[in-house]
Amino acid sequence: MPAPNKHTHIVVAFDLCSSSQIMEDLLLSEKFDRYETFLTCVKRWLMNWTNTRAPGNGRFVLYKFTGDGWILLFPSTTSGRALVETLRNLCEMINAELARHIVPSLSCMPAALGVTVGVEEGTLVRMTMNEREEYVGRALNIACRLQNAAKEREARSGCYKALVSSRLYNERFSQMKLTYKVEPATCSLRNISGGNAFACRKIDFTVDDTGQDVPWPTRATSGWTCARSNWSGPP
Repeated sequence: MPAPNKHTHIVVAFDLCSSSQIMEDLLLSEKFDRYETFLTCVKRWLMNWTNTRAPGNGRFVLYKFTGDGWILLFPSTTSGRALVETLRNLCEMINAELARHIVPSLSCMPAALGVTVGVEEGTLVRMTMNEREEYVGRALNIACRLQNAAKEREARSGCYKALVSSRLYNERFSQMKLTYKVEPATCSLRNISGGNAFACRKIDFTVDDTGQDVPWPTRATSGWTCARSNWSGPP
């Protein structure tokens, strides 16, 4: 049998907060096309970002659409600075596109609006199933479960938070001076380490390291164009 096709990746899973509530609201008001436009703008931004970045400096594989978010695979050579820059810009973009395409059409504002993110690094096995490339591995499971844990934690206090495994944080970020609020955290992740407390760090992209709110730029557009994704270059 051929040897398994193994590669080390940094896995980033992000998901839209309150997506079920948003979709139900827009379906009832017959404005679901706004959600489709929002997703199109997000994908356009993702493709534009990765296509204009070098490997190790923010380029990723747009691996899988999950219905209300994506899974991104970064090469193991990606620097901590490039990873943080990508996540920060991702949060800014989602905020702008929500404000442009979703918020004006909602009849009821959700308690939490934005995205939550989970990040882990590890070896993934690549295989072909039904003529599609698929990946399996512990890092993929952990990133998705961290993202879900971030969503559960931020159900009342807002989104735009990332949960990063402590191991990855210590390897990539501990020597950097992050300009965002970082707190230690533990999570109980299903089928990971027997469900015991999993050590991670929470990065809050809405607050800087002094506790002040971070102002995010927006871009006004006319018609139903994208707020951030229609730039000629990456934001």
